[in-house]
Amino acid sequence: MANCYSDRPELRFELNHPLMQRIVELKERNFRDKDQYDYAPETFEDAMDSYDRVLGIVGDITATTIAENAEGVDGKALTTKVTACATPAAPSAIWRLW
Repeated sequence: MANCYSDRPELRFELNHPLMQRIVELKERNFRDKDQYDYAPETFEDAMDSYDRVLGIVGDITATTIAENAEGVDGKALTTKVTACATPAAPSAIWRLW
């Protein structure tokens, strides 16, 4: 696996949930920081693009650095193998956190 985010369609499914528009509006405070900070998202699409890019970077780090070292680290403390790119039990499991 090259990327724990982009290689898992169930994670992208969560970001395409209809509630994401409202969640992003609340998180970005209706984009009111766009006039004060040049890096603040201006629209929902801009925010989602930024989130997608960050998740892509984190997914790459998880699949390479963390996953490659997980078994060796886990083997010292645990008797079972842990996968760095674990998938939620169901796609809707993430939404229970909201």
